[in-house]
Amino acid sequence: MGEKVMRFSDLSGQLAPDPEALARITVVDHPDLDTPVRIDALPDELEQLGKMSIKAVTIEVAMPDEEEPVRHVLTAANFAKLSTDKPMAEVLNGAERITTKRRMGGTAISGELRDHNSLDWAGTPHKGKTSPEEARLVRENLEAVNERLAAQGHRPVDPANPEHLRRYGFDLPIPPNGD
Repeated sequence: MGEKVMRFSDLSGQLAPDPEALARITVVDHPDLDTPVRIDALPDELEQLGKMSIKAVTIEVAMPDEEEPVRHVLTAANFAKLSTDKPMAEVLNGAERITTKRRMGGTAISGELRDHNSLDWAGTPHKGKTSPEEARLVRENLEAVNERLAAQGHRPVDPANPEHLRRYGFDLPIPPNGD
């Protein structure tokens, strides 16, 4: 007896005449997601994609009093408005060139998926929401997580840090007098 697999577009619910002809879409960054997701679509559903795209600039801002940089995505036009002394193109041409590990959302360019709900990635700095599972892993394995973070050159998770206390759900410290 044979078996036939039927696949559908996640966008329209339409049956794909050929399951191998579906386009795979990886949503690498979305405000409602803490990890990338993959969805399928029929190619003709994506024909207008080029017209919908914007020229975007992704920046990370490290403020002097903040531990983690904050990522912002702006249109190129809005980014250009930040420069008031000279054109943004001139600012960028004269900017210091740096080398970073280039990432797209939670997915490294190499294709390695970062699952913060695993001990391999729990506690690693990221801009997404911390899931209850990641918070639990960090709380229950704090020493191992901090050893890994230190070996990778990241800051340790500190239960006394108010941001880490909130992010990972550590119990509030009890004052010495019991109040």
